[in-house]
Amino acid sequence: MLRLGIAQTNNHYDYILNRQAISRAMEIHSKHSVDLVLFAEAVTTGYNCGLFTIDESKLNDTIQVVIDLAKKLKIAVALPTPWPTGNGKFFNSLLLIDEAGKILHRFDKVGFQKGEEKIFTPGELKSRCFSYKGYQIGVLICIEAECGAWDFLKPSSACDLILWPGFYGMHPGETWETANAAEYLKVKLNLKEWKSALIQATCSSSPESQHWPDKNFGGSAVVDRHGKNVFNAKSGAEDMVVIDFKNNEILEAKSISN
Repeated sequence: MLRLGIAQTNNHYDYILNRQAISRAMEIHSKHSVDLVLFAEAVTTGYNCGLFTIDESKLNDTIQVVIDLAKKLKIAVALPTPWPTGNGKFFNSLLLIDEAGKILHRFDKVGFQKGEEKIFTPGELKSRCFSYKGYQIGVLICIEAECGAWDFLKPSSACDLILWPGFYGMHPGETWETANAAEYLKVKLNLKEWKSALIQATCSSSPESQHWPDKNFGGSAVVDRHGKNVFNAKSGAEDMVVIDFKNNEILEAKSISN
Protein backbone atom coordinates (compact mmCIF):
# COMPACT_ATOMS: atom_id res chain seq x y z
CA MET A 1 0.00 0.00 0.00
CA LEU A 2 1.07 3.57 -0.73
CA ARG A 3 0.06 6.29 1.70
CA LEU A 4 -0.07 9.72 0.05
CA GLY A 5 -0.58 13.12 1.59
CA ILE A 6 -1.95 16.45 0.38
CA ALA A 7 -0.53 19.54 2.08
CA GLN A 8 -2.98 22.34 1.35
CA THR A 9 -1.14 25.28 2.91
CA ASN A 10 -1.37 29.06 2.74
CA ASN A 11 0.73 30.50 -0.09
CA HIS A 12 2.94 33.42 0.99
CA TYR A 13 5.41 35.81 -0.61
CA ASP A 14 7.53 35.46 2.53
CA TYR A 15 10.16 32.70 2.40
CA ILE A 16 10.23 32.21 6.17
CA LEU A 17 6.45 31.80 6.38
CA ASN A 18 6.54 29.30 3.50
CA ARG A 19 9.31 27.30 5.18
CA GLN A 20 7.32 27.21 8.40
CA ALA A 21 4.15 26.08 6.59
CA ILE A 22 6.01 23.39 4.62
CA SER A 23 7.85 22.12 7.69
CA ARG A 24 4.68 21.99 9.77
CA ALA A 25 2.86 20.05 7.05
CA MET A 26 5.72 17.57 6.64
CA GLU A 27 5.81 16.92 10.38
CA ILE A 28 2.04 16.33 10.50
CA HIS A 29 2.15 13.90 7.58
CA SER A 30 5.18 12.11 8.99
CA LYS A 31 3.28 11.40 12.22
CA HIS A 32 0.60 9.69 10.08
CA SER A 33 3.16 7.47 8.30
CA VAL A 34 2.71 9.15 4.91
CA ASP A 35 5.13 7.90 2.25
CA LEU A 36 4.87 10.85 -0.17
CA VAL A 37 3.33 14.29 0.44
CA LEU A 38 2.27 16.65 -2.36
CA PHE A 39 2.25 20.45 -2.02
CA ALA A 40 0.61 23.18 -4.14
CA GLU A 41 2.30 24.99 -7.03
CA ALA A 42 5.32 27.21 -6.21
CA VAL A 43 4.90 26.53 -2.50
CA THR A 44 8.45 27.66 -1.68
CA THR A 45 8.09 31.22 -2.98
CA GLY A 46 4.41 31.85 -3.48
CA TYR A 47 2.91 31.65 -6.95
CA ASN A 48 3.20 34.75 -9.12
CA CYS A 49 2.84 35.99 -12.67
CA GLY A 50 5.79 38.33 -12.61
CA LEU A 51 4.63 40.39 -9.63
CA PHE A 52 7.92 39.96 -7.78
CA THR A 53 11.50 38.87 -8.33
CA ILE A 54 12.54 35.48 -6.99
CA ASP A 55 15.46 35.62 -4.58
CA GLU A 56 17.60 32.67 -5.66
CA SER A 57 19.57 32.53 -2.42
CA LYS A 58 16.43 32.43 -0.25
CA LEU A 59 14.87 29.92 -2.62
CA ASN A 60 17.88 27.60 -2.36
CA ASP A 61 17.81 27.90 1.44
CA THR A 62 14.14 26.91 1.47
CA ILE A 63 14.70 23.89 -0.77
CA GLN A 64 17.56 22.81 1.49
CA VAL A 65 15.30 23.04 4.53
CA VAL A 66 12.88 20.64 2.80
CA ILE A 67 15.68 18.26 1.81
CA ASP A 68 17.06 18.17 5.35
CA LEU A 69 13.62 17.65 6.89
CA ALA A 70 12.72 14.90 4.41
CA LYS A 71 15.85 13.05 5.50
CA LYS A 72 15.17 13.66 9.20
CA LEU A 73 11.50 12.59 9.04
CA LYS A 74 12.08 9.88 6.43
CA ILE A 75 9.28 11.19 4.23
CA ALA A 76 9.29 11.75 0.47
CA VAL A 77 8.10 15.10 -0.89
CA ALA A 78 6.64 16.20 -4.22
CA LEU A 79 7.72 19.84 -3.97
CA PRO A 80 6.47 22.32 -6.58
CA THR A 81 9.00 25.14 -6.67
CA PRO A 82 10.80 27.54 -8.96
CA TRP A 83 14.16 26.11 -10.06
CA PRO A 84 17.09 28.16 -11.42
CA THR A 85 17.83 27.68 -15.11
CA GLY A 86 21.44 28.76 -14.63
CA ASN A 87 21.11 31.98 -16.63
CA GLY A 88 19.30 34.11 -14.07
CA LYS A 89 15.85 32.77 -14.97
CA PHE A 90 13.67 30.05 -13.47
CA PHE A 91 11.63 27.01 -14.39
CA ASN A 92 8.30 26.40 -12.66
CA SER A 93 9.11 22.90 -11.46
CA LEU A 94 8.26 19.97 -9.26
CA LEU A 95 11.04 18.17 -7.38
CA LEU A 96 10.65 14.60 -6.20
CA ILE A 97 12.70 14.38 -3.01
CA ASP A 98 12.98 10.93 -1.47
CA GLU A 99 13.03 9.98 2.21
CA ALA A 100 16.84 10.09 2.18
CA GLY A 101 16.77 13.75 1.10
CA LYS A 102 17.89 13.05 -2.48
CA ILE A 103 16.33 14.83 -5.46
CA LEU A 104 15.34 11.92 -7.71
CA HIS A 105 13.46 13.80 -10.43
CA ARG A 106 12.65 17.31 -11.63
CA PHE A 107 9.72 18.14 -13.87
CA ASP A 108 9.49 21.61 -15.47
CA LYS A 109 6.14 23.19 -16.34
CA VAL A 110 5.51 23.70 -20.06
CA GLY A 111 2.08 25.38 -20.22
CA PHE A 112 1.72 28.85 -18.68
CA GLN A 113 -0.92 31.21 -17.39
CA LYS A 114 -0.78 34.66 -18.97
CA GLY A 115 2.02 36.56 -17.24
CA GLU A 116 4.03 33.55 -16.07
CA GLU A 117 6.43 34.02 -18.97
CA LYS A 118 7.60 37.25 -17.28
CA ILE A 119 9.42 35.19 -14.68
CA PHE A 120 9.43 31.54 -15.81
CA THR A 121 11.06 29.71 -18.72
CA PRO A 122 9.12 26.83 -20.30
CA GLY A 123 10.58 23.39 -19.71
CA GLU A 124 11.15 20.70 -22.32
CA LEU A 125 8.46 18.12 -22.96
CA LYS A 126 9.83 14.80 -21.79
CA SER A 127 8.67 11.86 -19.71
CA ARG A 128 6.40 13.03 -16.89
CA CYS A 129 6.18 9.67 -15.13
CA PHE A 130 8.33 8.18 -12.38
CA SER A 131 8.38 4.93 -10.44
CA TYR A 132 7.92 5.01 -6.66
CA LYS A 133 7.41 2.02 -4.36
CA GLY A 134 6.21 -0.10 -7.25
CA TYR A 135 3.76 2.46 -8.66
CA GLN A 136 4.00 4.52 -11.86
CA ILE A 137 3.15 8.11 -10.98
CA GLY A 138 2.63 10.97 -13.43
CA VAL A 139 3.04 14.71 -12.87
CA LEU A 140 1.06 17.61 -14.35
CA ILE A 141 1.64 21.14 -13.05
CA CYS A 142 -1.51 23.28 -12.95
CA ILE A 143 -2.69 24.65 -16.30
CA GLU A 144 -0.31 22.54 -18.38
CA ALA A 145 -3.01 19.90 -17.98
CA GLU A 146 -4.53 21.64 -21.03
CA CYS A 147 -1.51 20.99 -23.24
CA GLY A 148 0.49 18.12 -24.71
CA ALA A 149 2.16 17.21 -21.44
CA TRP A 150 -0.34 14.35 -21.23
CA ASP A 151 1.46 12.69 -24.13
CA PHE A 152 4.57 12.33 -21.96
CA LEU A 153 2.94 10.46 -19.07
CA LYS A 154 3.61 7.11 -20.83
CA PRO A 155 0.79 4.85 -21.98
CA SER A 156 -2.23 4.87 -19.73
CA SER A 157 -1.62 1.28 -18.65
CA ALA A 158 1.68 2.37 -17.06
CA CYS A 159 0.36 5.39 -15.13
CA ASP A 160 -1.35 4.32 -11.92
CA LEU A 161 -1.71 7.73 -10.36
CA ILE A 162 -1.35 11.38 -11.39
CA LEU A 163 -0.16 14.19 -9.11
CA TRP A 164 -1.68 17.55 -10.09
CA PRO A 165 -0.35 20.48 -8.07
CA GLY A 166 -1.86 23.87 -8.86
CA PHE A 167 -2.43 27.34 -7.51
CA TYR A 168 -6.19 27.80 -7.35
CA GLY A 169 -9.03 25.30 -7.36
CA MET A 170 -12.47 25.26 -8.89
CA HIS A 171 -14.68 28.30 -9.34
CA PRO A 172 -16.79 29.17 -6.27
CA GLY A 173 -19.87 26.96 -6.13
CA GLU A 174 -18.49 24.36 -8.55
CA THR A 175 -18.04 20.68 -7.90
CA TRP A 176 -15.63 18.32 -9.65
CA GLU A 177 -18.50 17.15 -11.81
CA THR A 178 -19.55 20.67 -12.88
CA ALA A 179 -16.09 22.32 -13.15
CA ASN A 180 -15.76 23.55 -16.74
CA ALA A 181 -12.44 25.41 -16.89
CA ALA A 182 -10.38 24.10 -19.80
CA GLU A 183 -7.82 22.33 -17.62
CA TYR A 184 -10.54 20.54 -15.64
CA LEU A 185 -12.36 19.42 -18.78
CA LYS A 186 -9.13 18.02 -20.22
CA VAL A 187 -8.25 16.25 -16.97
CA LYS A 188 -11.70 14.66 -16.65
CA LEU A 189 -11.69 13.55 -20.29
CA ASN A 190 -8.29 11.89 -20.03
CA LEU A 191 -8.97 10.29 -16.65
CA LYS A 192 -12.10 8.71 -18.10
CA GLU A 193 -10.02 7.17 -20.89
CA TRP A 194 -6.95 6.29 -18.84
CA LYS A 195 -8.52 4.88 -15.68
CA SER A 196 -5.86 6.59 -13.54
CA ALA A 197 -6.46 8.04 -10.08
CA LEU A 198 -5.59 11.70 -9.48
CA ILE A 199 -4.40 13.67 -6.45
CA GLN A 200 -4.72 17.46 -6.67
CA ALA A 201 -3.08 19.96 -4.34
CA THR A 202 -3.97 23.67 -4.37
CA CYS A 203 -3.08 26.42 -1.93
CA SER A 204 -5.63 27.43 0.70
CA SER A 205 -5.08 31.17 0.26
CA SER A 206 -2.64 33.55 -1.38
CA PRO A 207 -1.77 37.25 -1.39
CA GLU A 208 -2.26 37.06 -5.16
CA SER A 209 -5.87 35.94 -4.76
CA GLN A 210 -6.97 39.57 -5.21
CA HIS A 211 -5.86 39.24 -8.85
CA TRP A 212 -8.08 36.17 -9.33
CA PRO A 213 -11.49 37.23 -7.95
CA ASP A 214 -13.29 34.54 -9.95
CA LYS A 215 -11.19 31.71 -8.53
CA ASN A 216 -11.54 29.56 -5.46
CA PHE A 217 -8.76 28.41 -3.16
CA GLY A 218 -8.51 25.09 -1.39
CA GLY A 219 -10.82 22.17 -2.11
CA SER A 220 -7.96 19.95 -3.32
CA ALA A 221 -9.52 16.93 -5.00
CA VAL A 222 -8.98 13.19 -4.73
CA VAL A 223 -10.36 11.35 -7.76
CA ASP A 224 -10.41 7.57 -8.17
CA ARG A 225 -9.60 5.68 -11.38
CA HIS A 226 -13.29 5.58 -12.24
CA GLY A 227 -13.42 9.38 -12.37
CA LYS A 228 -15.31 9.74 -9.09
CA ASN A 229 -14.38 12.65 -6.82
CA VAL A 230 -14.10 10.73 -3.55
CA PHE A 231 -12.83 13.54 -1.31
CA ASN A 232 -12.13 17.28 -1.22
CA ALA A 233 -10.00 19.22 1.22
CA LYS A 234 -11.50 22.21 2.99
CA SER A 235 -12.34 25.26 0.89
CA GLY A 236 -10.35 28.41 1.67
CA ALA A 237 -8.56 26.92 4.67
CA GLU A 238 -5.41 24.97 5.40
CA ASP A 239 -5.97 21.23 5.37
CA MET A 240 -3.91 18.05 5.51
CA VAL A 241 -5.28 14.98 3.76
CA VAL A 242 -4.14 11.35 3.81
CA ILE A 243 -4.95 8.91 0.98
CA ASP A 244 -4.38 5.15 1.11
CA PHE A 245 -3.78 3.70 -2.37
CA LYS A 246 -3.46 0.02 -3.26
CA ASN A 247 -3.87 -1.99 -6.47
CA ASN A 248 -4.86 1.20 -8.32
CA GLU A 249 -7.74 1.82 -5.95
CA ILE A 250 -8.20 4.55 -3.35
CA LEU A 251 -9.03 2.71 -0.16
CA GLU A 252 -9.58 5.78 1.99
CA ALA A 253 -9.12 9.55 1.86
CA LYS A 254 -9.55 11.70 4.97
CA SER A 255 -8.51 14.95 6.59
CA ILE A 256 -6.04 14.73 9.45
CA SER A 257 -6.40 18.41 10.37
CA ASN A 258 -7.97 19.40 13.67
